[in-house]
Amino acid sequence: MSQDLLNEMLEHQSNVRALETQARESNRSVMLALLKRLGITRVVITFDGSGDSGQVEEITWEGISDPNEHTFEEVLKVMKYGHGTLHDVGFSPGSTVKDALNHWAYELLDGTQYDWVNNEGGCGTITITPSPVPVGEGEDPTPEIAIDMNVRIITCENHYLEG
Repeated sequence: MSQDLLNEMLEHQSNVRALETQARESNRSVMLALLKRLGITRVVITFDGSGDSGQVEEITWEGISDPNEHTFEEVLKVMKYGHGTLHDVGFSPGSTVKDALNHWAYELLDGTQYDWVNNEGGCGTITITPSPVPVGEGEDPTPEIAIDMNVRIITCENHYLEG
């Protein structure tokens, strides 16, 4: 492989990573604005995986009775946000907010670079707090997204005995 080809491949890979980072940041901003707009104060997403697959097990929320009363499309239409463009967070006409949260959870987990789906897998929770603390006028709290992940590992002990 020539050095020019290798450099071209590395540059392409770097560009792809930059685009992925930009999309993740934009999605984070839009999704947090959406949750805040709906009055959702906390979301807890549990996940579990092993073998070669993983799934979101449950999504719970606090602050409103049911975010599925609103389709994602309806909420985006009424939102007045300057938070960027949504990049593939499971949005399609008729999708619910829960559908979008489900898809976004996979994006957040992929961003950790930890393998929670293969072999023994892993499990845990994602806790999203759009406005973590009450703030005074003019203050803008930093939203929190915490991923508490347990990666399962099987250990072996070898004991060699003779005689």
